[in-house]
Amino acid sequence: MNDSLALKIDNSPLVLRKFLNHISVIENRSEQTVKAYYFELHHFFIYLCSQKLSEKEISEYENLYLMINDNITDGYLNSIVRDDILNYLYYLKEKKKLTATSRNHALSVISKFFTYCEKYLKILSINPCNGIPYAKAEKKLPFYLTLEECTKMLDSLDPSKENYERDYFIILFFMSTGVRLSELVSIDLSDIRDNIVFVTGKGSKDRKVVMNRAVCFALDEYLNWRSAIRTPIYDKKALLISSQTGKRLKVRRVEEIVKNALKAINIDKDGISVHTLRHTAATLMFSNGVEVRTLQEVLGHQNLNTTQIYVHTSSNKIEEAFNMNPLSKKGEV
Repeated sequence: MNDSLALKIDNSPLVLRKFLNHISVIENRSEQTVKAYYFELHHFFIYLCSQKLSEKEISEYENLYLMINDNITDGYLNSIVRDDILNYLYYLKEKKKLTATSRNHALSVISKFFTYCEKYLKILSINPCNGIPYAKAEKKLPFYLTLEECTKMLDSLDPSKENYERDYFIILFFMSTGVRLSELVSIDLSDIRDNIVFVTGKGSKDRKVVMNRAVCFALDEYLNWRSAIRTPIYDKKALLISSQTGKRLKVRRVEEIVKNALKAINIDKDGISVHTLRHTAATLMFSNGVEVRTLQEVLGHQNLNTTQIYVHTSSNKIEEAFNMNPLSKKGEV
């Protein structure tokens, strides 16, 4: 856990620290999940304080951490009722303009927190989230690149640039394997066995990722580049390193690499990100005959319903399925 996040958690109410420790140690959730839970509950606590205190009382606090620590007590949590949760969800929708998906995530985290308080800490008589339904979320088809756009994107990278071999490998690896951003930056050299990479996905679940010949070649080129850079390598076990610092490449830097490559082929709009390359890999696999259940394992999805969306993104594959019905030829001369 990074020092900044650890410090924020240390300044949080004891009940929140206990909950996050439970999520991290007992449920063995990733640092990214712990971070998401912390911020979700931090925002919720700020809202609760705003409902409990006057503006003058709030202004008297030096910072939000002191305000939350003073007011989010066991007794106050036990006084929260169903309407308080509903009012917060309404606030997220009307004031914060959050989507149904984001509000559902907030409800899920808050409900999990109160369940912990009720069942483990025994400080609540009832979970105020009980019986609150999740909002009906719109199912939007994910944006993905065509095969031609993938090729164009790779070709747009400039071989004369300092980090060409690394950036080329990163983008090709994303588009070929469909790994998550967090999975890629966490890979160590020891996780690689020939053309197999062992990645740690959501819920700290490990899975095997197979590199095709093109990715293996790009990896060799990158490793040659890695061994030749002048900057001392401090994170020697990390696969991806920064040529400036010699440390493991950060998530933000990878996001920049992908964003710049997308801009180079004139793809720059809201909702387009590194995750677009994951959608691209999945769609290309499905379009070329990979079954949905196999795709589920490849992507590391726990629920098949999550993978089913790629059935809808490939209209050519769907059209082919309809045309394979033997009755499609009825009436032909």
